[in-house]
Amino acid sequence: MDESEYERSTTAKMLTEAKTFVINSKNYMTAEEIAEIAGYSGSDPSSWLNQWVRDKMIFVFIHDDVDYFPSYVLDPQNGWKPCAAMAEILAIFNGEKGGWGCAFWFEAVNGYLGGKAPREILALDPERVIKAAALEMEYVAHG
Repeated sequence: MDESEYERSTTAKMLTEAKTFVINSKNYMTAEEIAEIAGYSGSDPSSWLNQWVRDKMIFVFIHDDVDYFPSYVLDPQNGWKPCAAMAEILAIFNGEKGGWGCAFWFEAVNGYLGGKAPREILALDPERVIKAAALEMEYVAHG
């Protein structure tokens, strides 16, 4: 195995491990699961979630042909709608991170957040998470 094959193999393994970590975290739910806890009804429980994705209020990733949405951004005090900070964070990311990229970022420990993952801080201190997202994108642009 040459060096580039080794790098591709290692990268693929790390990506698989990261995806497994995200899925096993139980911080992401299907449209049906969210509809159940939120008490939403209708023939297509994903229609309003997909509208939120189009409106850049929430992100989604696909795993095994199933859409997964972050449960930690949903505010039960506001009809299970995404918290306002999420739209700001997604605007900062400006499409640079796909659904999986967003999931990885929200799950990873962050030095700016005192070694906590952004999803752990989002409800407690959304402004800090917004600032961490801005710093992330500043680093990407200049790093």
